[in-house]
Amino acid sequence: MKNIYMVILIIIVAFVLLFRFWKLRNRKDIKLQKELKRNAERIRYRQKEVDKLSAKLQERLDKN
Repeated sequence: MKNIYMVILIIIVAFVLLFRFWKLRNRKDIKLQKELKRNAERIRYRQKEVDKLSAKLQERLDKN
């Protein structure tokens, strides 16, 4: 009898964990993650541009 209760308990726990995982993988969360990735890439690109421009400015200042 105890084995049957343990199996039922394990199945219930597995369904609860599966439901939580499915809930976390909501479409809104996925969209937000994609948007965050895009924003991070834009920030990295703009930071590279700023670094290039600041290097050029520093060269001009060093010449004077």
